[in-house]
Amino acid sequence: MKRFCLHLFVCLIVSVAYAQNDPVFIFKQFVHAKIHFKNRSITVAPMNYDAVNDKMYFKRDGQLMELMQLSAIDSVVWARSSVSFIMIRSSWKSCN
Repeated sequence: MKRFCLHLFVCLIVSVAYAQNDPVFIFKQFVHAKIHFKNRSITVAPMNYDAVNDKMYFKRDGQLMELMQLSAIDSVVWARSSVSFIMIRSSWKSCN
């Protein structure tokens, strides 16, 4: 019985550890958002925010891609939502 409980406990720990890396998006689908850059340019793309891993993702040609070069980005604002994020010290912060 001890061995079974230990095995069950280890399996639970491993599954929780793997589950924490899975993205948890704030929208069910990718939604068009405006990416405001510090140089005042704006780009529009279908985007979503992974709340677990604190990462922004966008879709290009049907592929899921992570938003990079964060130091050049000022904010991300979703068009049909009151959700917006700004980059503060390499971390996304909600402005709602």
